[in-house]
Amino acid sequence: MRPGDWSYEALSQLVAVEGCPGAAARVVLDGAMPLSRYEAAALLQACLATIGERTDQRRRLEREFERELAVLQGRSETLEARLGELQATQFSTNTILRADTRWWLGAVQYGGNQIDRARDTYNGRQLREALVMVYDVRFNVDTSFDGQDLLRVRLRSGNGGYSDFRSSTAPSLRVNGVSPGTCVPGRICRNDLVILDKLYYQRPIGDHLHVTVGSRVTQKDMLGIWPSVYGDNEVLLSTFDKGGAPGAYSDIKGSGVGLYWNQRARAATSPGLVLSGVYSAAEGKNGSPSQGGLFTAAAVGAATAQLGYLGRGWGMAAVYTYNQAGAYDRAAITPLAAQTWPKLQPGLGGHVESYGLSAFWQPQRSGWIPAINLGWGLNRNVYDQDGPYAASRLLSATSQSWMLGLNWSDAFDSGSELGMAIGSPQFMTRYINPAGEQGADDQALMMEIWYRYQATDWLSITPGLFWLPRPRGQLTASGSDWDSTPLARSQGSSFRALGALLKLRFRF
Repeated sequence: MRPGDWSYEALSQLVAVEGCPGAAARVVLDGAMPLSRYEAAALLQACLATIGERTDQRRRLEREFERELAVLQGRSETLEARLGELQATQFSTNTILRADTRWWLGAVQYGGNQIDRARDTYNGRQLREALVMVYDVRFNVDTSFDGQDLLRVRLRSGNGGYSDFRSSTAPSLRVNGVSPGTCVPGRICRNDLVILDKLYYQRPIGDHLHVTVGSRVTQKDMLGIWPSVYGDNEVLLSTFDKGGAPGAYSDIKGSGVGLYWNQRARAATSPGLVLSGVYSAAEGKNGSPSQGGLFTAAAVGAATAQLGYLGRGWGMAAVYTYNQAGAYDRAAITPLAAQTWPKLQPGLGGHVESYGLSAFWQPQRSGWIPAINLGWGLNRNVYDQDGPYAASRLLSATSQSWMLGLNWSDAFDSGSELGMAIGSPQFMTRYINPAGEQGADDQALMMEIWYRYQATDWLSITPGLFWLPRPRGQLTASGSDWDSTPLARSQGSSFRALGALLKLRFRF
């Protein structure tokens, strides 16, 4: 269609009289550019939507572009149908997306007479002491179908695998929250890759019972009570996020199911008992019974029973966990305790029975009196396989752990918090090696202090320091091993770690 054509001029008059919308209307009014038939039909469709009376000229225009109008109408209806489908699959009003991203800027400095400063190594491993900046980001998609249940999907990514905030030299040096995606031989490097971190469903059954089931779930997600208020995820070292009993709160991630019963009804606020029973298996996805599955000997599973009580401003819990041979928290254990863990050496099969007592108390209002968190754990190794280190009267292992944490809410500023803690990861307290030598000198203290400044509702800034004077415990001497003869005492041997960091946390 060009200027001078009947249809072009008729459209021009219609636009001038009715003031039809659209860019094509301005082109027609200028009379300087041609239009395609579909452009003209679209302009006519827009005009007809704004006018009521149909004149003969307008009917003639409709007949002239009848075919093009039919095509445009069909496309419009198809688009509306597709929009309806999209609206049907959009997030419901009960679905919430929450993002949580943390950045750490800092470094770890090692010291001691066991370091080879000429090569900057310890026990042949390169020390990673450079200043680094790493991140961890999590996206939680929470859906409720009836306002009472919860379906959680968590996506996670990070790049902390090469930093010493997840140290391989000092296993208990693990900064809480740094991405667990490390790069080690035989495993996938997860740095900067998005992974499905959690996937589970939780709902109440009646007023007192709750059930949780998931294919990517942890013990902590399923328990009815967490017996600590230390740090609210601002903990620097992950050991201090285990209620003082990392053996019992091993927090194995995998396929799991859990139940907890709360004496208080869902809407009640009165004190009451909380009973929990949970099971999770790291290899629950593996269909080979010799390598995994649920409730098999190779499941790398942990079964936990917990009895707790929640009062007004305080709580406590006793816990028992049956950890299978390979089920343990690698970030909260000394090398000696780890190396004697069942199945980590040839012939050391069996399981570990772990017990824990934890409690917290917090003041009714903020001030100089801090919230107090106490915890203690005991672990007994039970060996049951034949081999070069077979169970006998000459081989036994018992380990313990403990913590004391203090945190002040609204410290120096409303919404901010000050925290400090001292304690120990799992360390060997009783040990008999194959040579019959007894004793243990495995104590490994840990200390931290931090201050969280709540800059805005969505941004917090946390500087902190942590100190591990003897992170390798009895095996501090370079090259020492769990069955060394004579029993390694590491007397005169020193190896320590000091860390400083600044954390930025964005939540929205």
